[in-house]
Amino acid sequence: MKFILLLLICIVALFAKNPAVYASLGDELYDSVEMIEKLKENIEFSNNQDIVDNYVDEVKKSKNIGFAVEAGDKSVNKVLYLAKLRELSKIYSSFNVKNKIEGSFEKSIEDKNSKLFIAVVNSGVINNEIYKSEILAYYKQHMDEIDPTGVIKEYLDKEEVAKGEQERVEIERKGQTKDRRSTSKHDYKQDRIRQIREDDKRKEQRMEKLLNDDVKQKKEAIRQVQKNELNQNP
Repeated sequence: MKFILLLLICIVALFAKNPAVYASLGDELYDSVEMIEKLKENIEFSNNQDIVDNYVDEVKKSKNIGFAVEAGDKSVNKVLYLAKLRELSKIYSSFNVKNKIEGSFEKSIEDKNSKLFIAVVNSGVINNEIYKSEILAYYKQHMDEIDPTGVIKEYLDKEEVAKGEQERVEIERKGQTKDRRSTSKHDYKQDRIRQIREDDKRKEQRMEKLLNDDVKQKKEAIRQVQKNELNQNP
């Protein structure tokens, strides 16, 4: 029975990120524990490493207890688990995590500490949208040191989509310009052909008029000659 229960706890822990029991309290603690551990690299916590280590150990133990409660282990007291979460939550608040982590973010960039940088960025504590340009700029300068996961991967994916959309728009724009140029060229040729035909027609009409005038003049001259001849003969 104990083996089955242990197996169930392992399965729950394997497929669930955090225990679902009292998640409103637990998620914040469990999601930030790695970042809290990284706070030891912050100068303000350099003299309190034991406190941080003890807190991290307690959070990890509490997480295992949460999975046990979720799996239905009757040997684990659900009420005590809740009390432990509240106790850890107070300690978490006392760390003033948000300000400390924002300070760690700036320090990680200043010291070129990529390990601390990625931990801060993926901590879920700071507002990454505010620091988006700094995050991407640092990543692109230290790509060989950083595995683009979490927030950075999300930003890179969005950049790739935006780039693809921009390229598509540019291709369409060039295609439309080419079509307009082709249309203009075609229209020019048609206009030129029409103009040549009209010029030829006008020339033909002028020639025809000249010929007609010449014929009329010759006919008139013949009639005049004949008329003179008739007048001279009695």
